[in-house]
This record gives sequence, C-alpha cells and structure tokens, in this order.
Amino acid sequence: MEHMSENIVRKPEFLLPKTESEPKVWGAWVTIGIGLAVGVISFLVIPFILVLVLSLLSSILSPIINTKAFLDNGLMPLASIATGVYGVGYIYFFVRLNGNYKIADYIGLRNFNWRMVLQAFVVFIIAVFLNSVFAMLWFYFLGFPESESNTGLSGWLPLLWIAVAVVAPIFEEVLFRGFIFVGLQRSRIGIVGTIIFTSLIWAMLHPYDLFGILSIVLLGIVFGVARYLTRSLWCTILVHIMWNVWALVSTMLDFGMMKP
Repeated sequence: MEHMSENIVRKPEFLLPKTESEPKVWGAWVTIGIGLAVGVISFLVIPFILVLVLSLLSSILSPIINTKAFLDNGLMPLASIATGVYGVGYIYFFVRLNGNYKIADYIGLRNFNWRMVLQAFVVFIIAVFLNSVFAMLWFYFLGFPESESNTGLSGWLPLLWIAVAVVAPIFEEVLFRGFIFVGLQRSRIGIVGTIIFTSLIWAMLHPYDLFGILSIVLLGIVFGVARYLTRSLWCTILVHIMWNVWALVSTMLDFGMMKP
C-alpha cells in the first residue's frame, strides 16, 4: 500500500522542473598544468615564432612594410592578438575534451545584460579608487617610481588598440578568472586561495616593476571578488576592457600621443 501511494503522489517526469547539469570540471592539478601550457606557449613560443618568421621573410616583406619598424612597434600587439586567439582555442579544446559542449557554461559566461554592464562600471570605479589609494600610500612612504618608456606605443596604433582593449582582456579573463578560477575554487584552497593565486600568477606575467606588480595583484583581487559575487565572467571582462582603455588613454596622454 505504501508503495502504491508513493506512485500515485509522484509527479510524471515531464512535469518536473528541468535542472541544468553542472559542467565537468578538470581537477586543480590538471587545470594548473593546462594553464601553464597555455602561458608558456602563448607568452614565450608564439612571440619567438613571430620574430623568427618575420626575420626570415624580411626581404620579401620589406617592399610592403618596414619590417624593422614592425618588429619594434608591431610585434607586441600582433603577438598579443595571436596569443589570445590561440589561448581561447586551446582552452575550448580542453573544455570539450572533458565532455563539455558549451565553454560558456564552463567558464561562467552568463547573465550578460545592462545590469551586468552597470555592475562592471561600479567595480571599475572601485578598482580605480583602490589603485589610487595604493599609489598615494606608495608615493608617500617610498616616493615616485621611475617613469617607464613608451616602447610599443609609437606607431601601429589600430593594432595596439585591438590587442590591448579587446583581445588581451578577453583572453586573460577566460584563462585566469574563467578556466583556472573554475578549476581551483572547488579544490582545497577554496575561493579565497583561488582569488589570491590567480591574482599572483596574472600579475607575474606583466613585465613591470614592484609597484606595478603589486598594483596588478590588487586589481586581480578586485576582479576575483567581482567574479565570485556576480558569478559571471562577463563582469570581469567588461571591467578589464574599461581598465585597459583607461590605462592606454592615460599613457598616450602622458606621452603626448593624444590631445586632451
């Protein structure tokens, strides 16, 4: 009788709410290994290959472009674009290899709307404020750091804008606050360790002095907290784009490359 009553009360399957299955996530060590492979190939191998190819084809390309000028000013943005395209494709391959069909579900590309854009703008303002406070404290106690040269900002500006304002933010967020973030937050280090780890690794990829590295670490922590609270990678992608555009415009104004 109890068995029969359970069958009567039980709802048919087509009336039950559909629940989306969680994506299969790579473990922490596999995630770190894949991320390390992406970083090595992206930031070391691809620039080396580009320099080698352009050097070998310099005689052929010289009537079309100034290969020396391109190697001086165009290599960095071109390598950044190539790195971004390769890196996202590489991550997509390993997400699919783990049995997932939608990379967006895996890395957290969800909830893109005007509310998300507003949240990203608020996070950007918070990031600028915290960075300004950190800079003032640094300058007060340690003085001003030496000014950096504008290497890489002279010439090839359209390519530079595409690389810095579009490709780099998307690729770096997909890698750090997307693929690596998802793979580590369920591990023993938890969400706090994940935010700190991804911020440190992301900062070390930037060729800056100590002040610049610590600024990037602080920025990475803000990005990580925003990624966790919004549960959407769109937020950090938008904030990263805003930050890079703001930094690029500020740098170009400082070196007189744009009129205020």
